Amino acid sequence: MNNLLRDFLENDSNNDFANLIYREKLMLLQEFVSGICHEINNPLTILIGRFDMLEKNILNSSSHENLKHRSHFVKINEHLNRIKKTIETVSCFNDFNNESATNPYGLYFKNTFKSVLIILSGKLINNKITLKYIEDEIPDVKLHMNSTELCNHLFNIFLNAISALENTNCKWIRIKFEVAEGLLILHIMNSGLPIQEEQKKKLFSTIFIADKNKSKGLGIGLYNTKKSLNLNGGDIEYHHHDNNTCFKLKLKLV
Repeated sequence: MNNLLRDFLENDSNNDFANLIYREKLMLLQEFVSGICHEINNPLTILIGRFDMLEKNILNSSSHENLKHRSHFVKINEHLNRIKKTIETVSCFNDFNNESATNPYGLYFKNTFKSVLIILSGKLINNKITLKYIEDEIPDVKLHMNSTELCNHLFNIFLNAISALENTNCKWIRIKFEVAEGLLILHIMNSGLPIQEEQKKKLFSTIFIADKNKSKGLGIGLYNTKKSLNLNGGDIEYHHHDNNTCFKLKLKLV
């Protein structure tokens, strides 16, 4: 089905339709994820509460046998709270979106950026990709866009990078931050090889898929990112840096 849509969308006259499909897919995904979060969160809250009671009852006992299980309780508690944190992070996107409806332009970058990284952490770990950035350098600035737009842009870039690194030995993504001339500039580099000259010409066109055999998307992510950023006074550019791939996102400050 996706292949049929790609063929249709490759016609430049269908750009508006491409954008419509992209937005529709995002709205459906948001509703789907929201439902999943709700169904997980309720039993998870009960599990954490009951586990805390069990942990206190057993560990307060002076029995040597019970004390031997302390490390197991710590590990279980760690993973339960990791699940809870992930669910809270995903759920907060709905809150961001509701806030965006009343305050569409005025988003603090730092919290949204960190939330996106939490959502992506499992995928990065599963693909054995090291994420490199300096926590203290994440700027707490206000952007001229809403959270939905920023999340879409970041997900597009990161998922493209993860896909590009699939068959490489050295896997890393490095992020650097720069504030200059009324813009927050994100330098998002990865250890993949530079994009070929022929592909660079089509990079931000309606349809761009580096490898159609691997991609499950429609190939309109980068196109929509550039279009949205341009409308909000920003931009996205491709550069090769030390023989690696680098995308530069320019986000307008409020």
